[in-house]
Amino acid sequence: MTNRIYFYVIIVLFGVGVMTQSCNDDSISVDPSARLEFSVDTLTFDTIFTAIGSATRSFKVYNPNDETVNISKIELEGRAGDAFRLNIDGTTGNVLTDVTVPPNDSIYIFAEVTVDPNDLTNPYVITDAVHFETNGNLQTVTLDAWGQNVNYIGAKGGGAVLSCNFQDFVFDDVKPYVIYGVLFVDECNLVLPPGCEIYVHGGIVSVGDTASRSDGIIIITENGTIKSNGTKDNPVTIRGDRLEPFYDDEPGQWAGILISQNSTGNEINYTTIRNSIVGVRVDSAADLTIKNSEIHNTNSSNILGIHATIYAENCVFFSSNSGNNVQLEYGGNYDFNYCTITTISAAASISHSSPALRMTNVICFDEFCQEYDEYPLNANFRNCVIYGSRANEITTFDRTDSGNFNFTMDNCLIKLDQAEPENNLVFDNCNNCVINSDPLFIDIYDYNYRPDTLSPVEERGIPINDLQNNPITQDKDENMRDATTPDIGAFEYQY
Repeated sequence: MTNRIYFYVIIVLFGVGVMTQSCNDDSISVDPSARLEFSVDTLTFDTIFTAIGSATRSFKVYNPNDETVNISKIELEGRAGDAFRLNIDGTTGNVLTDVTVPPNDSIYIFAEVTVDPNDLTNPYVITDAVHFETNGNLQTVTLDAWGQNVNYIGAKGGGAVLSCNFQDFVFDDVKPYVIYGVLFVDECNLVLPPGCEIYVHGGIVSVGDTASRSDGIIIITENGTIKSNGTKDNPVTIRGDRLEPFYDDEPGQWAGILISQNSTGNEINYTTIRNSIVGVRVDSAADLTIKNSEIHNTNSSNILGIHATIYAENCVFFSSNSGNNVQLEYGGNYDFNYCTITTISAAASISHSSPALRMTNVICFDEFCQEYDEYPLNANFRNCVIYGSRANEITTFDRTDSGNFNFTMDNCLIKLDQAEPENNLVFDNCNNCVINSDPLFIDIYDYNYRPDTLSPVEERGIPINDLQNNPITQDKDENMRDATTPDIGAFEYQY
């Protein structure tokens, strides 16, 4: 009898222990650090439809914790209207509350999208988001779907490579091209014919636990080139893919164009590049010839040369938010002829926190530039406007006084504080410059940087030749320039 009672006590105690363990397993975590994990950070619907249709994709939501997690709300944001629909762990609907996920377990989220790709009012990429609220945390998975029947290249967080055995790859489809993620041009000459439209879908992509990078970039590798061959009436356009009017002038929507080191033979003509972080970056020992083009509304510099070779003619570089319109770093060889370089913050609704032009011949390896490397700078500005809303629109940095900092400004209109001693270097290198006169642009609010009546740029230039020693006889609008006293800047005044 005693043994039987003892046996039952053991069974009861064992049962209590099992029940206690079971309760612990089923306990719901209230720890704010108990976050979810996802099989993707962006769910991409990359099917290109030819008629109204739908596609379904799914992703998994993981609970990597040792306790059950209660997701207090899973909800589709709805920014894309009714394009997307959800099925959450077997329940159809775009919102669901109190979804429990056992420890080290997962649930499925199915998303469906319906798109009419021939509806030209659609954005190129239709975007929505699924939000997850857990213990005060808000986490998000992005939903992206192609919105129009255009040419899509690449993938967010990944890359596409154009490679054509050193031949030409021509974007000759009449439909626009949407670059989604990173496009590498390698062992290939990317040719953009007149009227080509490129829209780049940008965004922030996480790398590891803390680092991030901006997605949406065109990279011309060492063995690649770009030849953008627009015309006055059919320019090439490269811009962000947001089509709403609010985004027309918004900077920083995509990363920009990177011409990698040692890439040669790059040409951009009659092309508009806008809305990026950096417009065009030309890296060490690479070269670019850019004519009759505009780069504007960038978050950082319009054009950036680092130990590079750049020739610019009849170009307008304007509206840089926090960088320089023209930034020349670590030396290099640069020629700017008949260019208008300007940022006026009131017109662009941007900060314009840096001068329009910056030139250096060193690269610094510490905050105070005690450790640095030097490379010769040779820069020539002829018949250019360098003007803006800052008191000083040109900054120079020569660390060494070694004779490797050489530049000239011939017949340019510039804006500088004449009372600042550090500006003496610029004044000493100016020949027949117009100092601190308002260029009287026609309409800065409409980004019309043509000279108005009585502009001081009129008839203040000198006839100049291009790199092939041919006279530059036309302005950006293909108007004839005065043969003896042309105007300063990208445009010749029209009487």
